[in-house]
Parts: sequence; C-alpha cells; structure tokens
Amino acid sequence: LKYIIDTCGLDIDLENVKIKEKSNDKCDWQSVLSKYTRYKNSYNELKPYDKSILNGFPKLYHQDWLDYGITEETMEKYNIRYYPYRNQIIIPCYSKDGNLIGIRVRNMDKIALDNGCTKYFPLEILDGSMFKFQTNLVFYGENYNLEEIKRTGVCWLVESEKSVLKFDSWFHENNVSLGLYGSNLGKKRFEFLIKLGLNELVIMLDSDFHTIYDENNELTEDYIGFEDKVLKMAKPFKPYVGKISVCFNNQGYEGYKFAPCDFSRDKFDILYKNREIIC
Repeated sequence: LKYIIDTCGLDIDLENVKIKEKSNDKCDWQSVLSKYTRYKNSYNELKPYDKSILNGFPKLYHQDWLDYGITEETMEKYNIRYYPYRNQIIIPCYSKDGNLIGIRVRNMDKIALDNGCTKYFPLEILDGSMFKFQTNLVFYGENYNLEEIKRTGVCWLVESEKSVLKFDSWFHENNVSLGLYGSNLGKKRFEFLIKLGLNELVIMLDSDFHTIYDENNELTEDYIGFEDKVLKMAKPFKPYVGKISVCFNNQGYEGYKFAPCDFSRDKFDILYKNREIIC
C-alpha cells in the first residue's frame, strides 16, 4: 500500500486506513490475468488426469460406430470405452506425449439429442467430476499421427474424433489426420502445425450445405459460408505451406454436414482426387 501511495503521489495517511481481514477464498489470478496477456494459454497448462479413471468403463464398442466403419482394432488402439448408465461413448484425449489430458463423450441418447443436447462434451461422472480441457491447444490423434505427418509432410485437418478414428480404420499407421474438436483452429495450434514443416495441408471440414448452386445457378448462402470458413482457416498458412487444398463434398453426394470420410471409401477417394487447390 505504501509503495502504491508513494508511486501515485496520493495524500493518504496509512494510519487511518482500515485493512480488511484476509479472505480465505483463493483467487485464480492466472486465469483472471490471462485475458489481458498476449499469449493466453500454453501447451504446458494441460494438466494430465489419472489414467486409471478409464478402468471404470467397459471396453464395449457401440454398434453405431461399428456400422459407420470404425473397427474394433481402432477403438482398442484409441482406448474407446462405453458409459452404459448414460449411453455415452467414452473418448479419451491424449497429448502428443501420451498423457491423458481430458475425456470427451459422444452422446448416443436419441431423446436427449432430439431435445437439443450437443453430441460431444466433456465426461462428467456421478460424483460431479468433469474431465474437461482446453481443446484449442491440442489435436485429437496427435499421440499417434504426428510421426507420419512429419515423415510425409502432409496433414489432414478434420473436425471430429470420429473422423480420425475412421481414417485410422482405413489407413492404419499411414493416418495423417488430426481432429480439431470442432471447426476452429486457433493461434496455438496454427503455430504448432507450422513447426512441423508441412508440404501440404488438406482441410476437411464438414460440408455445411445442401447444394453448392441454387436453382438460378448461383452459389447458395450456406456454401458461401462454408467457403469463407475454409479460406479463413487457410489464409495464415499461405506463407509457410507449399500446397493448401480443401477436400469436401463437391461431387453432389447426398449428405448434409457430412465429413469427407462419412461417405464410403470409394466416394472418399473420388472426393480426395478432386480436392480443390487453394494455393
């Protein structure tokens, strides 16, 4: 207080200042200050969880994902589990070093989904514990796919964990996909990818449009929004990556909001062959 008073040139007599007793409430000052700092988050801020928590969930593989084309071998590899009580697929999320940094679930409760519940969110168990983490700091699949990305110089950016798992079932150790946990990249993950020295980046966001052209042969509003989102993601990579392309449903297949791998393998191969070069 004396330092502040002297520095600011205030005319205050400390002897007449009443000091409140120290509160026992702890303030998370790092979180409060983070919004004012240039770099809000750090990879090192991801605190690992105890992996033994996963032992409480059986290794049961949901038929929906098996029918989708994710093999049992892939789900075993990525340690996929099931939460019978809440009808949720358990998706452990690991850092590149193999630490368990969070657990997400894919909600399979149709009634809840029909009532507006989100598909993916952090696991919450009966005692109230929630296994959340900052998804904008890491990629899903980085613990397995980084070495192949470095070897080939190619990276596929996809939205969901489900897409990474589907590609693993198709390509196994040659999988170069990374999951965004959504459709936003962020500064930290952009910097992380740049350091990998990529030769080609392939953006594979979900095709959030029904058709590219309307009845007047003009671009639909939904497609324009999708295009803007892709170009916005691609723009900062242009000085650093030799080739940037986008793989999406440009063949008119039936599938609103489908990721490229949501189609059959044959259709995916056609979409990939016909991916559009951004630069």
